[in-house]
Amino acid sequence: MPRDWMGAIEAAGATVAVIASRHTAGYLVAEWYRDVTHRCAHVMEDQPAGSVHRYTALGHREWRPRRKLRG
Repeated sequence: MPRDWMGAIEAAGATVAVIASRHTAGYLVAEWYRDVTHRCAHVMEDQPAGSVHRYTALGHREWRPRRKLRG
């Protein structure tokens, strides 16, 4: 979402929490999103207004586009 809508997000001053789509083996996709959200909910609550962060089971950081994987 931030890759396609960053201009609109910035213009609105929106705060966005993105759950990383690359999930750990052993998790179903729905389990992954639920687990990361549960682990990071208290951090998301304190995320700075107007920021975009990516969350994983290991933590979070400011969102930036991923590098393309070499194939």
